[in-house]
Amino acid sequence: MPARKSKPAPTSESEFFAKELAGETPPSFATMHKLYNFASQLFEQRPWLKMNENNLVLFRDPATGETCYCSVMGQLGEVLALHAYIGTEGYRIFRRIENDQITPGEFFTSQHCVYVDFVPMEEMEVQDRKLLKAFGHPRSAEVGPQFRTIRPGYRPWFVTEPEAQTLIGCISAVFVICSVISKEGSLSYWEQENLYPLVSATEVIREEGGIVKQNYRVDPVEMSLPPEQSAVPAMIDEEQLQRLRKNDYRMGGALELDHFLSDMVVGKKNERKMCVCMAMAADSQSGFLFPPEIADPGTSAPEALAKALINALESFRGLPQEVRVQTSHFKNYIQPIADICGFSVKVVKSLPALKEARAAMKRMLGRSGSIS
Repeated sequence: MPARKSKPAPTSESEFFAKELAGETPPSFATMHKLYNFASQLFEQRPWLKMNENNLVLFRDPATGETCYCSVMGQLGEVLALHAYIGTEGYRIFRRIENDQITPGEFFTSQHCVYVDFVPMEEMEVQDRKLLKAFGHPRSAEVGPQFRTIRPGYRPWFVTEPEAQTLIGCISAVFVICSVISKEGSLSYWEQENLYPLVSATEVIREEGGIVKQNYRVDPVEMSLPPEQSAVPAMIDEEQLQRLRKNDYRMGGALELDHFLSDMVVGKKNERKMCVCMAMAADSQSGFLFPPEIADPGTSAPEALAKALINALESFRGLPQEVRVQTSHFKNYIQPIADICGFSVKVVKSLPALKEARAAMKRMLGRSGSIS
């Protein structure tokens, strides 16, 4: 039996995750080497001992102009990580996570972030272990850095070249703040609500011996959330809204409405996996389930909820006295439709009809169901 040929070790000309990032720009050896070194230094500095996950560090990505909201996690010792939430919507999602006001489905349909997690070596994927081996990560190490990105509508996946560069900048910003804390003992940036330190790169200095040093400036900035956009998505068919406005449907009963992340995994083996989110409506008394709205990647929770609700109303050929949801955000999303139709929206603790429908769906699909 011929000996199996071993794959050549990565070189300075190599790219990582090329197969998994087909059609995109895989990260180069040099970029991932730098990112690995920065992540290793981050682990050694233990920034989670100096700040908590709500002490955001802001970094403006020079390549995109987007502000990254960096959260260091690890004070409780359960998770050691740095997550960088990108853009205004990323900041909005972070604030809702902070206040425990977001569902998994909403998180994955709208979140854009890059992050490094320090995870047990046995939980690493083959690609991660190959990367760590290329950079001489100690074999005896119990944990190692794992680099990922989350894009709206997709599950965590490997970082591209631009995303790796963004993550390097975010780690650098946290280094700067850790250095300031070490010198001054504490920072006043987080004592006022919505006030955070913004780290900006300034001029590059070439010192003796060819060492290149990047200067940084730290400014306190106030970051209040802008108002959310209208809850009624523009994609709702105007004819559908007109039919509802006629108000000639019979009225009665109650509907349960919810949006959730399913257990299905959609995507080929070496392909970015899509999240399958659904919005469902059911009659609270009979348990009758209306056709669910299966959301495409990038479809927001408000849009999916509105479509599911309007489809249910048209299928039912009637208007409920009440629509029940489990979060105040879901209520806000569909309130404009309720105002048009004349029914009320109520936030409740449980949705028993939908709970049974979801349980039946899980039994049918199986927890490990996948579509490729």
